[in-house]
Formats: sequence, structure tokens, C-alpha cells
Amino acid sequence: MPTYVRTLSFSSFRGRFRPEKDDPRVNAALDQLQQYGGRIMDIRVSLGSNSWGGVTASYVIMYEARAPIPL
Repeated sequence: MPTYVRTLSFSSFRGRFRPEKDDPRVNAALDQLQQYGGRIMDIRVSLGSNSWGGVTASYVIMYEARAPIPL
């Protein structure tokens, strides 16, 4: 089965992320991928600074499915 990638990004201007806001979005994406037959293979998170002095977190979700699953 082919492998696909879903990317989610969150920015924080004060250097703190809000799990109560961000976690449900990540969980919803994972849930939807699985509901449509996707098999989650890996999740990676990377952090970087943005030009406004804040921090950006990017989640890369790798999944297997018969075709890309739109969110």
C-alpha cells in the first residue's frame, strides 16, 4: 500500500503551545485518517523559530492508504 504524509503546523508567539487547542486538532486528523482506512506509520514533530520571534511546531504524520485521504 502507498505511503502518504499529512502535515499540521502550529505557531506560538509567546513560546508556549496550547495543548488544549492544538492536541484536539492533531487527534482529529489521526482519527479521520484511521476512519478512512489509513494506517498511521509514524508521527514526527519538529520545532523552529519564525520571523516574529515565536516558535512553530510541525507535525508530520506518515500513513498508508489506498489513496491520499483529504482532511
